[in-house]
Amino acid sequence: MITPKLETDRLLLREIHSDDTEAIFNCWMQDENVSKYMCWKASDDINEAKGFVEFELGNLENDKWNRWIIVLKSTNEIIGTCLIFFNDDERHWDISYNLGKKFWSNGYITEAMREVIKFAVEI
Repeated sequence: MITPKLETDRLLLREIHSDDTEAIFNCWMQDENVSKYMCWKASDDINEAKGFVEFELGNLENDKWNRWIIVLKSTNEIIGTCLIFFNDDERHWDISYNLGKKFWSNGYITEAMREVIKFAVEI
């Protein structure tokens, strides 16, 4: 199943595209404030973002992996990602997300994840 588009009042959640690399890199991949909460390290090498995009493109049809790019409707700007995936090692579903620092404290992740969890419950 291809990751479906989801929508909230302020956000569009969509699958990743190959031309998202630069926006992803600029928004959060090089930001230590974002990466300190993640399992990856910030990098000034855009190839890290390219690798991320390639990995995600390879998982588009994986029923156990649903990653959405979060787009701010008002500006059409990529602001982060959210994910639900099945953790095979621990045998349960997990969620994950990241958000560019300049978008923190606006309730975007709460809004996005509310829609993602609604999707997960309904499938």
